[in-house]
Amino acid sequence: MNLPETLGNTPTDRILKVYSLVWKDKYGFSPEILNFPKYAKMFKPLIARLGEYQLASLILLHFEWRGANGDDNFIYRQLENHCFPLEWVIKSMNAYKAFYINNLRIDIGNESVVKLLVDNALAKL
Repeated sequence: MNLPETLGNTPTDRILKVYSLVWKDKYGFSPEILNFPKYAKMFKPLIARLGEYQLASLILLHFEWRGANGDDNFIYRQLENHCFPLEWVIKSMNAYKAFYINNLRIDIGNESVVKLLVDNALAKL
């Protein structure tokens, strides 16, 4: 299932737009995303495997991540001090998925559940 085309024409455009919207909500301006081909190469296999909505849900969690137990402020500060690097989403995706499933009890494999989660979050940005 694809994110709304209002977010961009390609899957990578849409994923980067989700990241940019969350970034802008946090910092008050849109990030400069340089080296688009690098991100397209990085995200293409993930989008094919996970889908756009599931990857978007991982990006949303990335900006709130406080570790596998949900209360590790040190981890959050590390992300914050590095301005929530997009590359780190990939490094942490298994932990993020486990957190959704085991801590939040959200069936990240259920497209309609993930779509609702992402659509609700994007509506608030």
